[in-house]
Amino acid sequence: FSLNNSTVSGGTCSGSNCGPFGSIAISQNGTNSVTVTETLNTTNVKGFVNTGAGNALDFSISGSPTISISGLTSGFTSLGKGSYSADGAGAFTYAISCTVCGSGGSNPDNVTLSFTVNATGITPASFEVKNGNSFYIASDFMLTSGNTGMVEATGYTTSPVPEPASLAMVGTGLVGIAGAVR
Repeated sequence: FSLNNSTVSGGTCSGSNCGPFGSIAISQNGTNSVTVTETLNTTNVKGFVNTGAGNALDFSISGSPTISISGLTSGFTSLGKGSYSADGAGAFTYAISCTVCGSGGSNPDNVTLSFTVNATGITPASFEVKNGNSFYIASDFMLTSGNTGMVEATGYTTSPVPEPASLAMVGTGLVGIAGAVR
């Protein structure tokens, strides 16, 4: 996911009020487990903040399952399942809050946010859920312009994973070529 949309206070898209603001990678970490990593674009973002507009990370998962979160970056806490409003970005089902950010933009935390989500049947595709405002994910940031508020992901890209049969055919072909060279 690319955090490419801004409902940040302070105005129009110009300079650092324009994205990209960061990216969120979601990867399978075994059966019923995914790893979520949010990386900030420090050209445009000073860090996560607690402006009251939303949370460090607001998101939804298909089917709204019961989840557990582990390995959460220090300085953040999971707020669990609920209804979380992100000003201008709409409502989400799950949230991660920054516990070291201070109020408003007083202490932006410029770190990579990472954690593991465990739930029955969860995959990266489980996060491909738009809310009522057509956003997938939102984060409360302070931009390098000094403006604060929510930035959102309006779309996502996926990386194809080769299927085992295709990999086996490639491997067999390489073995055949190696044998022919001998």
